[in-house]
Amino acid sequence: VTGYTDVIAVSRWNVFVTTMTGNVVYMGREVSPLEISQHHDSSPAHWHWFYHVIVMSAFFLGVVAYQLAELRLPSRGASTLAIPFGGLMLVMEVCFQANLIHCDLGTYPLTVIAYAPMFGILASAGVAGRLATITTGTDPHIFIIANAVVKLCHERKLKASDSIKAGMSAVVIMSLLAGSMVGFLVVQLKVFHEAAHGALLPVGPGLAFLFYLHDH
Repeated sequence: VTGYTDVIAVSRWNVFVTTMTGNVVYMGREVSPLEISQHHDSSPAHWHWFYHVIVMSAFFLGVVAYQLAELRLPSRGASTLAIPFGGLMLVMEVCFQANLIHCDLGTYPLTVIAYAPMFGILASAGVAGRLATITTGTDPHIFIIANAVVKLCHERKLKASDSIKAGMSAVVIMSLLAGSMVGFLVVQLKVFHEAAHGALLPVGPGLAFLFYLHDH
């Protein structure tokens, strides 16, 4: 889901919504003197650095909301928040499909705010250990697989728990890759409307359903 979503997000807004590392890199590019001199339009690629701050702030909102929800509703935070935030994503996609929101609007780049919080919740739940594994990035999984390889070479065998972790990490990496490939095809083949409007219709409800299954 995250690989697919980020491909669509980059095609629409030129930002990432599931992980913030890429946005930090973009922001670093935006604050360079050469880039600043070229900021003459309102498209995401040419906004000042604060556009990426806005995106990261929306992601941050999802993280904070999850932490607060977990304090009030232990082990139910993700599924509780998934209803309003997943519903918001669904409403936005329906508006895009119905052409109620157009790419030429000056505020169009800000529509990403409706999507980033959901993935802040997902990332926070993964880091907190509420999910079986982190699904919004590959670095932890490369580390797990590398650790398993080192243990296998050194000890000539792996514990069952290490094998399971390495296998799960491999599945996550392959899933991210597969999702990215599907997202690229959706964008390139123009399966949906302009800027892949409607391509994220199942993502919000899908994540909400998965959060519910996990929490319950």
